[in-house]
Amino acid sequence: MALIEVDEEDYRVSSAARALMDKMANKPGQREKLLRLVKETSPELHIPEIDAADPLRNEMAKIREELGGQVRALQEERDADSNTRTITKKIETERAKLRKQGWDDEGIARVEARMQQEGFVNYAAAAALVEKEDVKPEAFDPNHAYGDKGWNFFAPGSQEEEGSYKDLLSGPNGWRKFQNTEVKKFFDDKKAGRL
Repeated sequence: MALIEVDEEDYRVSSAARALMDKMANKPGQREKLLRLVKETSPELHIPEIDAADPLRNEMAKIREELGGQVRALQEERDADSNTRTITKKIETERAKLRKQGWDDEGIARVEARMQQEGFVNYAAAAALVEKEDVKPEAFDPNHAYGDKGWNFFAPGSQEEEGSYKDLLSGPNGWRKFQNTEVKKFFDDKKAGRL
């Protein structure tokens, strides 16, 4: 190799630049940045680390994007299924509550139809509305407003009635005797068909 004469200042600058480049090239995170800078400045240069890695990086980016889309789609599907199961469970719970209250399938269908019609989400409110619609008000007859006794509060009642009211006023435990008598009378009337 032939020797050439170089100015000392140029040699020092060249040595410092080379030392800096070697230092940067030996750091793992900075080597790629340095090579990319060189490639950006001189695109015609062939740098194997950059030229071979770029197509792989591009392909990996496409694969990541596709997989990310598929993962997002699966997560959305899972969330939708979870929401559907939650809603279905809530509906079945509400239907079970109505069945416990004595509603049959036809009645529950009417409640759900009413919910859709009114925009309700509350089964109890819709059931109350349907129940209220089903009740036909009885014609008011003032002479028979309280069974067959009418509203005449001051007319004397039967001996049996007077006795039960006397129990009510008979002492501190008279109300229990009155209550028991009235409950028994109610069930007797119901069994006899008078109610």
